[in-house]
Amino acid sequence: MKPTQAFTSFFCHSDFVRENDITTELATNLINEIEPLLPALYKMGLGNGNIKSEGGYGNVARKFIQGCRDAILANEPLVFGYV
Repeated sequence: MKPTQAFTSFFCHSDFVRENDITTELATNLINEIEPLLPALYKMGLGNGNIKSEGGYGNVARKFIQGCRDAILANEPLVFGYV
């Protein structure tokens, strides 16, 4: 599987730098690429640390997807990470 622009941007994104907010275009692409992975992410279980405290990989991904949708509806970049 060749990495896509959306996944590359997502995985290289800094949680601590505001200048790297995710655009609505990138948020749309991320929804389209992450949503089909939800069943596999739920099967991965709870994980540990922050992932576990947020309900596991599937729940974290679902929350991220909802954040993308909210940003798209507001026509604003997604503020992603710790701000």
